[in-house]
Amino acid sequence: MRGQDEAAIRELFTWQVVEFFERLGKICVEGGGQRIVVYRASKRVPAAQIGDFLQEAAQACSVFTGH
Repeated sequence: MRGQDEAAIRELFTWQVVEFFERLGKICVEGGGQRIVVYRASKRVPAAQIGDFLQEAAQACSVFTGH
């Protein structure tokens, strides 16, 4: 976890959020304002696994919004 406002990052990354991302493994999340980007660094998701990855990305978004 990195960013300019350490206090805001600590507030956003509750233990539930950290636990969620620990279960997912190597996934990267970047955000600012109302936007979030989810990806796997230096790795392409095979076409057969796109659906699973999109589901993980949607779960990553919902863990922050609670929806």
